[in-house]
Amino acid sequence: MRYFLLLWLPIFAFGQDFVVLPKEVEKKEIREIIYTIKDLSDSINITEILKSEPQWWQKSVIDIPNFGWGKRSAWLKFDVKALVDNQYLLQINSSVFDDLSFYLVHNKRIIQAYEHLSRTSSVDARPYHHRDFVFPLKLSAGQHYTIYLHGKSILNTNKFPLIIWTQKSFEQNDRKVNLFWGIIIGVFTLIAVINFTIGLLLKLRIFHFYGFYVLGIIMVFFHLEGYLYEYLPINLIKNSFFDLSHLFTYSFLFWNILFVMAFTKVSLANRPIFERSLRVLASFFCISLIFAVFSPLWLSFVSDTFLQVYGWFGRGFLIFSILMLFVNVFMSVRQNYLSMIYLIAVVPAILLYLISQYFNHIFNLWLVQPYVYLLGFLIELVILSIAMFFKVKNYLFKSGTAVSVVNNIENEPVTTGNASKKEILSKREIEIITAFAKGFTYQDISDAMFISPHTVRTHIKNIYQKLDINSKAEAVKIAIEQGWL
Repeated sequence: MRYFLLLWLPIFAFGQDFVVLPKEVEKKEIREIIYTIKDLSDSINITEILKSEPQWWQKSVIDIPNFGWGKRSAWLKFDVKALVDNQYLLQINSSVFDDLSFYLVHNKRIIQAYEHLSRTSSVDARPYHHRDFVFPLKLSAGQHYTIYLHGKSILNTNKFPLIIWTQKSFEQNDRKVNLFWGIIIGVFTLIAVINFTIGLLLKLRIFHFYGFYVLGIIMVFFHLEGYLYEYLPINLIKNSFFDLSHLFTYSFLFWNILFVMAFTKVSLANRPIFERSLRVLASFFCISLIFAVFSPLWLSFVSDTFLQVYGWFGRGFLIFSILMLFVNVFMSVRQNYLSMIYLIAVVPAILLYLISQYFNHIFNLWLVQPYVYLLGFLIELVILSIAMFFKVKNYLFKSGTAVSVVNNIENEPVTTGNASKKEILSKREIEIITAFAKGFTYQDISDAMFISPHTVRTHIKNIYQKLDINSKAEAVKIAIEQGWL
């Protein structure tokens, strides 16, 4: 049966292409000479591969392999030849395999084998102590070797650059990488801490949403780069009941939805369908995330076909959610300058995600996903953080001149309609009374205008005094008379 499943694979005549490791080589990226097999039955073993491999393999059309997702697995191979005796390291620049085996073969004989490793494998139990999968290669000068990799990733597509290093160059590069990403993650953490601090001091809920969004991005990186599995007990992340890696991977989207809802809700008062659509997305996201987190309880009972559909549905939902966020913000651009800044800020992150995830095989770019994601998010967060800082600064230090988030209202005196008693409202007060008259809560107005709920209450009280009114009904009446609603 398993041989029948492979009959559709084309037959290739192999040339003499292989990786050559010169005497002075420190780093060699594996490209253009990779061959793969899609094992739909997940039943092919290395013995069968070595017996009848010529009729099974097809040359990879991309430089960065992708084993996809599901209960199916895949095989990969490439040939290598060293010009001097040396100890090398093969780095598989990925940390999220659910199953991975490595074989070094010489003259049809396996001389090194490491089988059934996964992201849950202890770092101490790996052939090389590292968060990525790194395998030692002891090669003799002039000898021809073949390296085979067999792996699968059940619920996450898994793209992985392949690099051969000398041990010294690998360790030097790893220190530089750790330092570089340590600095970048430090910047992310600082942004999160500043947002939480502002949120606590000024009682601004929107900064809490934004802070959790930043933390979610950090957790995505820690998951994809394997730091979680290197430094935390694996049973805290994955066991037979739950797998929290899905929470780490997708929770940032939930907080981003709440963040966008918070600052666009008031400015989309006349078109509440957009805000409601985000509420539906957030609710559906929570349900699907719970389903994914407890995947160890149901994975063994479903088929590969189900997982393929589930995987594509999940990625479709992710793209649809991003699109709805984009539409929601776009519809509020005229009333909310932060929406325009948000649209500008998210472009790099979206483009880098889509190119690396869905179009890398077309452009054939050497893009390592975690690094690409982090770069895009860093650009986004810096732009948004600066915009939010000035948003708060406007409301804290420029009384009566804040940018309108409800209507483009001219900054003119406003009367109550009583000729004997004329009261003047500032532009900010007009915005607040208009939003309040439309039924928005203190918290809604606080989120949209970047002022605390206490400040909103103070403004409402002052407005009541200026207009000589005592109830929301009277405020609504005046708002209608003045044409604000």
